[in-house]
Amino acid sequence: MEQQPFWDKQETVGEIMRGKYNTIVVSRCEKDGRKYVDIRNWYIPRGESEWRPGKGISIPFPAAREVVKYVEEALDE
Repeated sequence: MEQQPFWDKQETVGEIMRGKYNTIVVSRCEKDGRKYVDIRNWYIPRGESEWRPGKGISIPFPAAREVVKYVEEALDE
């Protein structure tokens, strides 16, 4: 059985490689007319060759800018 994609629309904005088998993917997504920023770890399971989504978070657009503000604040030393 082929799994249907969760998002109605999804566009990758960037990727940060964390090693040979792990990467963080930031995507702009849409579901039922609502927009989200999705930040998710993708990985290749042992003994396999295809990437799979792992743990992550989907942040609604209205809250995403506020989250960015707090991340920038946390990075200030």
